[in-house]
Amino acid sequence: MPPKSSKTAIRSFEDAPASLDLSPWTGCLEPPAGTCADARATLVADLRRIRDEKLYRSVTQTWEEFCERHLLISRRSIDRNIRRLKEFGPVYFRVAAAMPLSSNEYRMIREHVCPEGLRLDDALIPFDGRNRQWLAEAVTELLRRNGPRPSRTRIESFQRVAARLEAAAKALDRYDRALDRLQKLELSALIGRASRRALQLGVRPA
Repeated sequence: MPPKSSKTAIRSFEDAPASLDLSPWTGCLEPPAGTCADARATLVADLRRIRDEKLYRSVTQTWEEFCERHLLISRRSIDRNIRRLKEFGPVYFRVAAAMPLSSNEYRMIREHVCPEGLRLDDALIPFDGRNRQWLAEAVTELLRRNGPRPSRTRIESFQRVAARLEAAAKALDRYDRALDRLQKLELSALIGRASRRALQLGVRPA
């Protein structure tokens, strides 16, 4: 049984090993077959079973305590990936192995994903560790093509935009919790979008 610890830092599900041993609760002693991405999808399915069937009650009363005390993984990040498995299926984890994706980003490219790989124009890029860079580049291109288009029906004044940026900066100053891996990626993407748009408007770093 995994050791209890209150001192070790809680990690996100994405930072946890795909080989995490859940056999004390699932009873399955066979290691998951397939790629690392397939193993991660199997791990999520096992976690979903432990949660839904309340198998964690052999060691604790709450799901959150089980995740964070016995697995040292954020309950929020586990639940997020259980939702992804339910909505997208195991193939989501094959795409995410090449490039971490939020649920909304995956929905933008979902129609281009099949069990064998990712389709970009007339090419099929197989899910293979050797194609990881190619897959990541294809995902980036599909997100660029399929991302939301800016509305032309309403133009915000600069004062309103500046006020919202100021409010966001103050909210970020007040935020004092540790970020998991996905949250760091989301924040980095937001900052990157704002920086790129500022450059397009002629703003240069001081």
